[in-house]
Amino acid sequence: MTASYAKTSADFPNRAKQISHIANLARHLLEPIFVYNALKTARKVLGDGMPMNDEAQQWESRTAQVLKEAVEAADRLRTRDGVTTPHKYVGSLQDAVKRCQ
Repeated sequence: MTASYAKTSADFPNRAKQISHIANLARHLLEPIFVYNALKTARKVLGDGMPMNDEAQQWESRTAQVLKEAVEAADRLRTRDGVTTPHKYVGSLQDAVKRCQ
């Protein structure tokens, strides 16, 4: 999935394919958003008593990084030939990640 973050508008033959890719990216990010939120909430509630605390912290950090990169990629892919297309999925992704933090 991370390979799709590196794509640029030149990787798509037209705007429709590019916008479709953003929608697919957003759908694939639902699960990591849920995992990130669950880990963050569990660490807040359980504190030092959280089982496998070190591993959970590593997963939380990695998931946060993946989400950050994906949201930046989706936002970047909204632009083609200097024209930025509004896309509700991108706004929803940004909002969901922001709410988890």
